[in-house]
Amino acid sequence: MRNFLFKIRWSIRTIFKDILYIFKSAGFSKHLGRPLSFFFATPIKYQWEKILTYDNRSEFSKDGENKKILLAPIYGFFDAQLGVETAIGKNLQLRGANVKILTCGATLPACQVNIAGNNNPVFNENLEKKFAYNQADVCKTCVRNLKGVSDSAELPQLKLKDFAKENDLEKATAFLSSRDISFEQKIIYKQINISEHAKSTTLRVLLRGTLEDNPYCKAVYRRFLLSAIIYIDTLERAFEEFRPDSILAVHGIYLEHGIITDLAKRDNINMVIWGIPYRLGALIASLNDTYHRQYIEESDEVWDQQQLNESQINMVQEYIGSKISGGRDNVNYHPNPILDKKKILSSLGFDSNKPLVSIFTNVLWDAQIFYSSNIFDGLLEWINETISFYVQNTDIQLAVRIHPAESKGGFFTTQPLATEIYKVFPSLPSNIKIIEPESDISSIILSDASSVSVVYGSNIALEIALRPNPLVIVGEAYSKGKGFSIDPPTKEDYFKILADPSSVKKNTQEQVAKAQRYAYHYYFKRMFNFKSITTPISGKGLTRNVILNFDNVDALMDGSDTGLKLMTDLLLGASDVYYQE
Repeated sequence: MRNFLFKIRWSIRTIFKDILYIFKSAGFSKHLGRPLSFFFATPIKYQWEKILTYDNRSEFSKDGENKKILLAPIYGFFDAQLGVETAIGKNLQLRGANVKILTCGATLPACQVNIAGNNNPVFNENLEKKFAYNQADVCKTCVRNLKGVSDSAELPQLKLKDFAKENDLEKATAFLSSRDISFEQKIIYKQINISEHAKSTTLRVLLRGTLEDNPYCKAVYRRFLLSAIIYIDTLERAFEEFRPDSILAVHGIYLEHGIITDLAKRDNINMVIWGIPYRLGALIASLNDTYHRQYIEESDEVWDQQQLNESQINMVQEYIGSKISGGRDNVNYHPNPILDKKKILSSLGFDSNKPLVSIFTNVLWDAQIFYSSNIFDGLLEWINETISFYVQNTDIQLAVRIHPAESKGGFFTTQPLATEIYKVFPSLPSNIKIIEPESDISSIILSDASSVSVVYGSNIALEIALRPNPLVIVGEAYSKGKGFSIDPPTKEDYFKILADPSSVKKNTQEQVAKAQRYAYHYYFKRMFNFKSITTPISGKGLTRNVILNFDNVDALMDGSDTGLKLMTDLLLGASDVYYQE
């Protein structure tokens, strides 16, 4: 009965999506005057249609001639991603480059958007049961969306399905059948660590930080391993026909964009990674690896040589100040923050005369990729061992500030940290308090009230360093190793700090100046303005719409958007500078 009800629900959803598609097609039709555009955000497909329908373009420089550029959105569900990439791609195409959009075309058994994928092999373990006629409805919608954007933007597709072979699945299945595919095993296929990408994607779609030992979780992981193998094989064949000089992809992690990044690195293809950061109106970029790793590995020489003037220091201070109550970022976790230090300590039952250590978590599933410098085997181990230490050392107070993104800002989880903590510690001594993600306690003011703040992977580390509160980093926070935090190299060193929080001092003036230089680089150079599009957020789930900020291609090509120039220069190989100079 339950399976039947699941199927009925999917049928209703499929029918509703088809009706909605017809309604949108009519409502945004140029022949009917696009009446829906007065009430709703116009999808990227119709924006391009309007721009190019009335376009009377000039002749542009052909400095991109003979360059092959591949845009790699893969799936067609995120207008903000499609808007950024097609704007960049159109600019390059008009400059003479051969630009194509990489699309899946229902080739893979699973992807981030659709864990059932093309349902080949049949996903018997799927929790969302479907009838045969609509088992691939998500794939069909994706194919339709990408075709619409490709056609309207006049950017041709490079379809993985055109390079698929009938025995791809059989070969992938045989490869996995001969190997141990348990979660902890490293699996390499054609020099690419497919287990890292399959695992991080499984965590992402299941919204968890650890993989459960059950049939469903194992089946999802195996589908992503199969997809990784088929993806690599079809990409290799596609590149025999169209070998790009450069590839553009978002994030550079997870199945779709992590694998193509590693393949490009293996084959010496220029890879440009981009993302939408916290700061409004900006993008970030990196070369040949995800910015998640590049932030940590970036040489100090890139940012630590510049001496900031008074205006630049004020820019940093004003921006950091705005983070307390929001206004200049895409996400605001504390719209109504509690800013009174005494009130915070009182509400937690803490004694202001005793030392207080505050630890700041991040969302368990977010960007779960390998970092060689971590001293703990993941966020949960760090939290549990820290709590265990203070269960035995009750003279020091501990606040565990769970990241507010667990309940605010759209980054939800099926593995709440508080639940995981209480599984291990059903009761806690009075010196330890768990601050739930829903709490309006300002994390920054909590840091101000603490003897030392400990961060794992959260960006709050830089804000803490600038205040300047005593700071310890034990995970992959971007500020690690920059000279304004204590980064214990071993667990033994870490627990020595926990035993004596007073051993960590506030940053010196020199260290604060260093933190300011990095903050300026991070917030105003790595995050560079990109004026060609706007990506307003709508809805509780952080749905991003997109607005193309040009009415014709002349405006796209006029050179006024320095962020667009930065991205196109990277893709054309004219520059390797991935930040605003």
